[in-house]
Amino acid sequence: MQRAFRQRCILTAIALLCVASAVWGEERRYAIGLTGGRAMLTGGDFFSFKPATAFGGYFRYHPGGRLFLDLNYVQFTLKNDESGDSTGVIQDIRNDAPLRFKSSRIGLSLGRYLFDVDRRMNVSLSLDGGLVIWRVNDPAADTTVKVRGPRNENTNLAATELSAGGTLGLITRLSSRWSLSLTARGEYLTGSGAEFETVVQSSRDRWLLTAQAALSVHFGSTAGRESWPSDSAWKASRAEAKPRAKGAPKVNPALTTDSDQDGIVDAYDDCPGTPREVTGMVDIHGCPVDADFDGVPDYRDRCPSTLTGAMADSVGCPIDSDEDGVPDGLDDCPDSPIGVPVDRLGCIDLSMFSKPIVLHIDYLPGAFDFDVRTKDRLKKLAGLLILVPDVKLDIVGYTDNIGLPEANQKLSEKRARRIRDYLVAMGVAGDRIKASGRGEQNQIAPNDTADNRAKNRRIEIMFYR
Repeated sequence: MQRAFRQRCILTAIALLCVASAVWGEERRYAIGLTGGRAMLTGGDFFSFKPATAFGGYFRYHPGGRLFLDLNYVQFTLKNDESGDSTGVIQDIRNDAPLRFKSSRIGLSLGRYLFDVDRRMNVSLSLDGGLVIWRVNDPAADTTVKVRGPRNENTNLAATELSAGGTLGLITRLSSRWSLSLTARGEYLTGSGAEFETVVQSSRDRWLLTAQAALSVHFGSTAGRESWPSDSAWKASRAEAKPRAKGAPKVNPALTTDSDQDGIVDAYDDCPGTPREVTGMVDIHGCPVDADFDGVPDYRDRCPSTLTGAMADSVGCPIDSDEDGVPDGLDDCPDSPIGVPVDRLGCIDLSMFSKPIVLHIDYLPGAFDFDVRTKDRLKKLAGLLILVPDVKLDIVGYTDNIGLPEANQKLSEKRARRIRDYLVAMGVAGDRIKASGRGEQNQIAPNDTADNRAKNRRIEIMFYR
């Protein structure tokens, strides 16, 4: 019987697939259908319920495009096969007893059409979830069969059980409002909501299979409300492919001509005279692309990664007037002296004044004048100090421990004042500089060798504001 049922379903599906597809009508937002067909229960090893007639209905919501949502209902009654020669028994129930499986199912389906919905022939697939309300009756006593529950109590062989599965549908549009469809659904009874003793649970049928035909009426047009841009794009392409009727108005040549061959037809080309070498490097308006927004199009830009906001020359490379590494347009101090360290904004890097400068000068014994190498360093320092007039400095002189402490104190003061006088001579304002000596104080090395004593003979310059 089950084999004959499956054969009938397959033959009906083949017959529907042989119908030629064609465009038919417009999309409708809602549909109501009445269904009728066959249902069967299988998968167990005790009862043998025969396939039986099932009937019901559904309500469909179709927002546009190919997706749809169904609320469906079906009910049926299956008879147990009494003709089998079997002696199987579970809790005093024979597997050839004249029992009835009565069921109602309420379900929700999320589906999708495989083709555009305006086709006369279509195929649908959906994922289904349902609530199956069933019971097994003894028709002779007109009562529900009793079994033992999970705690060995007497309970009805009945449940309100969750199911999950899928549906394949074949749809034929009879008109813009009527359709005929064939569906095949397979669902698994999950056991959620059905609690029985283990032997009953393991032997009962768990697969619910239905095949139904449906006559449906569609209403509520979705015209003018495309769900996806791609839907309208495909339809437009199909319409444009139709041959132009004889005598129809001529197409504007600007819609089909691309004079500069840049890939954008003249009707939509904002830059119709684009040079030939720009091919492949234009935007959707037909104008040359300028990826770094420096005013020089990419096809003649030698520096295509110029920072946004930087000024560029005629070939697209950044201009750096003061050669400090920060291009004009992004340089807050465009006149920085060449060779002077700058920060990321192009201004003099004041971080160099965060630490003291230590000058180790090779003084002659008792002398306070310094060598040429120190003069060169002081000239560079004076140039920087002139550029940052708000920076002040302290100059402190130190000596080693050779000689009397009083003499070393005076010598360190002279050496510090000599550094100050030289900076003033180089243009640094004298009121910005303090000079003092500390003689043998704050030694940074023991005075046991000539090298260590040279380290102690030093000038320290500290900066502040």
